[in-house]
Amino acid sequence: KMEEIYKDLSSSKSKEFEKLLNSEFTKYKVEEGKICEGTITKITNKLIYIDCGGKSEGTLDISEIKLLKEGDDLKIGGKISVLVVKLEDKNGDLINSREKAKKMKSWKRLEEAFEKKEEVVGQIISRIKGGWVVDVQTSLCFLPGSQVDLKPLKNINHLMKEKQRFMIVKCDKIRGNIVVSRRAILENMKNANKDEMLSKFKENDIVEGTVKGITDYGVFFDLNGMDAMCHIKECSWSRIGHPEELFSMGQKQKLKIIK
Repeated sequence: KMEEIYKDLSSSKSKEFEKLLNSEFTKYKVEEGKICEGTITKITNKLIYIDCGGKSEGTLDISEIKLLKEGDDLKIGGKISVLVVKLEDKNGDLINSREKAKKMKSWKRLEEAFEKKEEVVGQIISRIKGGWVVDVQTSLCFLPGSQVDLKPLKNINHLMKEKQRFMIVKCDKIRGNIVVSRRAILENMKNANKDEMLSKFKENDIVEGTVKGITDYGVFFDLNGMDAMCHIKECSWSRIGHPEELFSMGQKQKLKIIK
């Protein structure tokens, strides 16, 4: 009899049935730590029941939905993305998390932004040692004090909880660490403005500048927002000991762009 059973299991029909059975199980494969798209089958005061295609329904604590303020979007038959936290509890149900699913999706978007060097939008929400905590798409990121502005700021209350643009300068998934910079955004804007202003000038142009700084090696002028420098050798045809002999702060002066 054992030989007959073995023979039956080894038959082409048995193998075909096994293949079909495995394919059915594969359709409903649910893994811990993975995001699944489920269908809401039941809603109670405490739990939301979700069919994720597994052998049993999964549950989601409704308090998560209330904290995320998504309760108005829930309905029987509706779709929802959740993270599978545990395959089976004591009742044999899947344990899911909506909050963790949103954080995982958020992390993936931030990783893409980091790789593509794209800007992200977030809000500075609190201060910690060495910098600030920034909420970017529900992910908490670190903003070092040196990366808040182009110059040190004693008070950033005017920036708190207001939408700001940031660049992601570090993204360490293993340690769960994301570092952002607002300064990088400001530097990019400054450089763009500088390039635009430079395009308005060319060599041999005659311009008018205002003295904004005097040193022993030359004079610094303001050309309508653009800084220019005149070396002491270019200040006069005759030899001078110090530029202060010819110039004073705020003085207007015609200049020729030589470089």
